[in-house]
Amino acid sequence: MGFYIRKGINFGPIRLNLSRSGLGASFGVKGARLGIGPKGRYVHVGRHGLYYRKQLSDSQVPQEHNLQSKPVISDRIEEIESANIAQLTDESSKDLLDELNRIQRRIEWFPFVLIGSICILLYLLAVNFSDWLILIYFIVATVCVLYVRHMDVMKTTAILNYDLEKDVQKNFAGLVAKFKALMNCKGKWHIEAAGNASDWKRSGGANQTVRRRKTTLMFSKPRRVVCNIDMPVFGAGKQQLYFFPDRILVFEKRSVGAVSYDELEVGSNASQFIEEEPVPTDAQIVDTTWKYVNKKGGPDLRFRDNKELPIALYGQLHLKSPSGLNEKFNFSVPEICNGFAKELEDYCKFKYQ
Repeated sequence: MGFYIRKGINFGPIRLNLSRSGLGASFGVKGARLGIGPKGRYVHVGRHGLYYRKQLSDSQVPQEHNLQSKPVISDRIEEIESANIAQLTDESSKDLLDELNRIQRRIEWFPFVLIGSICILLYLLAVNFSDWLILIYFIVATVCVLYVRHMDVMKTTAILNYDLEKDVQKNFAGLVAKFKALMNCKGKWHIEAAGNASDWKRSGGANQTVRRRKTTLMFSKPRRVVCNIDMPVFGAGKQQLYFFPDRILVFEKRSVGAVSYDELEVGSNASQFIEEEPVPTDAQIVDTTWKYVNKKGGPDLRFRDNKELPIALYGQLHLKSPSGLNEKFNFSVPEICNGFAKELEDYCKFKYQ
């Protein structure tokens, strides 16, 4: 509650208010006034030295646009993650996903047969079996190991070959070019969780805290998949997002999901981040703050380890879909992040125009 003792000087309906925070003024009648002071605009009611005041604005608290920081212990943040991978599907991907999931979950017997054959061979050598019996066993075991390996490859490998038309090839090449530029960003993070800052004083004045982890962007093929092209890949925690020409395939351990480009929602924006780690060399520092901030935006002198922190401008990419995809990334160069997002949006429209 905002109760306190104060002194003031009246000039008709205008009243000058004196306090430790500074000089303010108010207008009205006894018991109900509107005013402005060092801490912003307020409504003020009460009499006989005991008052209640409701703040209408807070001009002294730093109000950065989408200012983010790393989380502190007292903050409650929500996980940013995709739904169960089994939900990431559409009708056109059903047969493909059934086959890929069957392949991903199938056990490869080759390692077990190879290790077992070696153990038996060592045992035969240890008990001094005759050389000709060991030779026969070695030949039979080699044939068995090669046969099992062949069967594993045949039954645990999917072959996806793409013969792209010229217009599709051109548009996909544009997406690949923007992805390569995104790969060159010095700072790349996957945002695992985010939430409103519960104590802006101890989060450098940020209005949001995030938990992030450095991520990897690369060109690759999924496990147990043979393809004639390498796909752009986003590392998203325990999941990998593969951007195929016709859909996005999401791989997680032994499960596979799919997101059609026509349902992909792409968002991007520039966000300010209070950086406690070294700022990437290609990032822009737009301001500074303190680890512990007072009401005026300066350092809170109650803390001895209160160091000045840079505020960097990063690009934020958000990929989501109605089926449950929900992934966020930060990149050290907002222009490159926005460029990739725009190219991806155009590719989605091209695929389903």
